Amino acid sequence: MKVKRGEIWTCDLNPTQGGEINNGAKGNPRTVLVISHDILNNQSNTVLVLPITQGIHHRSDEGENLLVNLQGTGTETQGVIVPTQARTVSKQRLKKRVESVPGYAVEEAVEKFIATFQ
Repeated sequence: MKVKRGEIWTCDLNPTQGGEINNGAKGNPRTVLVISHDILNNQSNTVLVLPITQGIHHRSDEGENLLVNLQGTGTETQGVIVPTQARTVSKQRLKKRVESVPGYAVEEAVEKFIATFQ
């Protein structure tokens, strides 16, 4: 399976535990942004993803300054990327490629993911 950094995919995130972002109330796969480097994506059966959600405004524990809003990026997918909920997932969890995100939004998401370690 060919997966590239900056692509949005639908992904089966279940099962989850505790406060992890899951597939949602209806159990539909959630959209995620792939942020792992293409070299790793080509050599590995796993990818590093950040979930995308539209319900984050209801949660106060995600760190609003670490979110990346997709509004205004030109993507059909709307909502916010949540770098504090990064996950390494098997490519088997990826269901369907949706679209690509502009490079500047991917870089912002990666920078905010890195900021979670500082």
